[in-house]
Order: sequence, then C-alpha cells, then structure tokens
Amino acid sequence: MVTEKRNFRVKTTTFPSTGERFVLVEGPPDGIALEATTLYGLMVLRERGCSPNTMYLSMQAVAIMLEWAWKREPRIDLQERLGTGILFEAAEIHSLRRELRLKLPASSGGEDAVTVGSGHYYNRCHAVRDYVTWHAENVLRRIPTREHGRAVEHRRRLEDFRVSMVANLPSPRTKAREGVDEEVQRLFLEAIRPGSPTNPFQAQHQARNYALLLLYFLLGVRRAEALKVKGEDLYLTGAEPKIRIVVRVDEIDDPRRVEPRAKTQGRDLPLGPALVEALREWVVVHRKTYPGHKKTPFVFINRMGGPLSLEAVNDMFELLRRRVDGLPADFTTHHLRHTANDRLSDLADEEGWGEGEEKQRRNYTFGWTKTSNQGEAYQARSTRRKAAAASLRMQKRSWEGQAK
Repeated sequence: MVTEKRNFRVKTTTFPSTGERFVLVEGPPDGIALEATTLYGLMVLRERGCSPNTMYLSMQAVAIMLEWAWKREPRIDLQERLGTGILFEAAEIHSLRRELRLKLPASSGGEDAVTVGSGHYYNRCHAVRDYVTWHAENVLRRIPTREHGRAVEHRRRLEDFRVSMVANLPSPRTKAREGVDEEVQRLFLEAIRPGSPTNPFQAQHQARNYALLLLYFLLGVRRAEALKVKGEDLYLTGAEPKIRIVVRVDEIDDPRRVEPRAKTQGRDLPLGPALVEALREWVVVHRKTYPGHKKTPFVFINRMGGPLSLEAVNDMFELLRRRVDGLPADFTTHHLRHTANDRLSDLADEEGWGEGEEKQRRNYTFGWTKTSNQGEAYQARSTRRKAAAASLRMQKRSWEGQAK
C-alpha cells in the first residue's frame, strides 16, 4: 500500500505567552493554517475545554475530509458547498465514510487497506459531522428572512447530512480492563529488572525504565502523571521519602508536542524501599550519563536529554508485549493501575477497613476527588474474585443442606 503525499496536515502549536497547546490544520495553496479550521478550533473545541489530544483527533478527522474533497474528481470546494447549502450527496457521504475508516488513507485503497478500530471510526464520523454542522449553521443564520424557502431547504439538507454521516455506525466498544493476576505480575517484574535475561530494553535504558515502570506498578499512577514529575517533586531522603504528583498543564518549558496531562488530583504518595532504591539509582547514577540531561527539570528523559514522551511509554509496553511471553496482548499502564486498585482492595479486607474508610483512602491514593465513585470501575477483578468465592460458599451451604 503506497501512501500518497498529504496536502492537509495537522499540527500542534504552543502559544508562547501562556504555554497553551492549540491544534491547526495546514493546507493548500500555501501550506499555512486554514481559517475555517482555526476558527472552529478556537470557537468550538477550545471553548468546550477539549484537551489538546482530543482536539488533535478531531482535527485529524477534518483533515481527512478535506484531503478527500481535494482529491475528488471533480474537486469538491467545501466552502462553496457550505455557502450554497448543497453539502454532500448520498454517494459522496458513503465515499467519505469509507475514507474515514482507513488508518492511513492511501492510493491503493481497496479491501486490503488497514482500518481503524470501531471507536476511532465512530469518533471520526462524529467529528466531521460536528465540523460541517457548525459551519453550515453559521451560513444558515446569515440567510435573509425574506429567503425563507432557501433556509428551509438548507436546513433539510443539513439534517439529511447529520443523520447519514453517523447512521448505522458500529458501536464504539470499550473493553473493560481489569488488574492482572499474580503470574503476570511476576513476569512483568522480572522482565523490567535491570540485567534480567527477559529484559527487552537496551542496557543503557534499563535503570530508567525500571524506575518508571516500577512507579506505575507500585503506585498505580497514570501514564501522564509520572512523565510530569520533576526533580523538585522527589523526596528520596529522610524518614518519610515521598513523591509529589502535581497537576501541571500548558507549561511553557515542556517542549513535547503532546503534553502529558493528568486527569486526576495532585497528591503526595509515600515511597517504599524498592521505589526509593530504583529512583535513586536512576536519578543519582544513570540520569547524568544522558547527553543534555541538565536542560530539562523532568525526572524521566529520553536519550537526548529531553522529557520522555507518552509515545515512548507506549513503545515500552509494545516491546514488553512482543518479547515477554505471558503478558496480555493489550497490556498497558492502565492494567497496572487496575492491579494497584486490586491490591488496595485486598489490604482493605485484610485490615477490616469500613466502606467509607476504604473509599476515602482509595480516592486519595489514586487522585480522585473525595466524593468520587470512580474507584468502583477499577475493582472489577477484585469484585469478580470475591463474588466467585461467595458463590462457592453459597453452593457449598446449599448442597450440604440438601445432603442432610
């Protein structure tokens, strides 16, 4: 499959005065940011409070639509279509949806083209629907009241488009994640240990990866939270070592294209001996061997000294899944967060915590608000295990009662 040159490109830029990330679509004829997409980003996506990543995915869908329109024969002038209210015919909507289904729209197309998952496809179609609808409604508002018939026809075509664009889409199924069992945990911990025969990482990065991945495993922090930790947030000495999870967004000194953004509350978490040793080995001994390590305040850095990216963490887990037999095919940091929740549930049972006490401690540990019920979604494996044990006890009592 030969991928064609893309005329419309999505780009994340940073406002120098505030550090805020904003997403632009650049395109022909001169390769600069497009007015229509920039206006939509500012007045709709930004006003909704969309994260840069959400904005990026929405604009990516819009860019695919613009690329599709540009390469149609004859070429589709979207602004002209919006102005006249014609929008798209049924065959065009079918063709556009097929293009949005492709992972990377390519010149070969065809049945063998690689497609995105149902959730991604669903979101793309809705993003295109919302973009076209917003611009079309702006045109509608400018139609003079004396041209009532034109406005009615414009509205009818818009409603037809809105329905057809998202009709009969596959349901965006989100697989429920659970914590992993003890054998998977053992395999994971052995694989990330520096010097282990099953460690898939390059020797020079094993200390860094061990400290980072152990942080995910033992504390259950989110992927982005660990990548935002700075040297000032680590307290590795004294009687009570700890790590401070600080919510930082739109930082001017964060050069990453996709800035890691924490969804949860800031908090202080104590560090046990294993984490203290791993973090100290990385920060004190190995981090200084990376070129340019002094140019960033972030604890976890890449081979050139810049802050480690979200993509780099994804690559670590992809390598672990590929090289370590026994790890789940979809194993990610989020499985480790669920697993940490399972361990907290077990501890609550062992120590006899009350329901309110357990909820309070869980919400603080994992960064949810005091009244949040989010923790319930992270206890699936623990709940299933307890339900199974209860069912067996119930069966035993019922059977013994009948046997008497």
